[in-house]
Amino acid sequence: MSAGQDQYLKVMGFLVQIGSAGTGKGTAENWNAVSGGGQEIDVSESTVGNETYKTFVPGLTHITPLSLEGYLNASRKTTIQWITDTVAGQEPRQTVTVIPLKADGSQAKQMIYGNCLIAEYVYPNLDAHSHEALKEKITLRPETLTIQ
Repeated sequence: MSAGQDQYLKVMGFLVQIGSAGTGKGTAENWNAVSGGGQEIDVSESTVGNETYKTFVPGLTHITPLSLEGYLNASRKTTIQWITDTVAGQEPRQTVTVIPLKADGSQAKQMIYGNCLIAEYVYPNLDAHSHEALKEKITLRPETLTIQ
């Protein structure tokens, strides 16, 4: 590898914490896949009058929905409590931290999603003739994204 070539981040899994952001005190939960959660910037046209070339300026930013997928199990007590609280109208928003793990086991930069609201919970499809493990999916709507 040449001296000027980039070093790519290689990950071997990730942690998901629900609760206290960046403190390590959130409850870690076992999920198999995380997707979404990117930051989008709306672009607005700012051309004035009869200018020959159109100009644009960055506008509002928003975070895309964050999806967590995994096999149904009893270890996700924090998520179950969160769903119960949301249905009861108590503390519907939580902080969710996604921490990629490098190939050597150390933690990469954390993605901290603030004020997440549960937008959708997909219960596994049930089939009386199947012996496959059941997968569930939860989709969150974060308001903020901080990378530390």
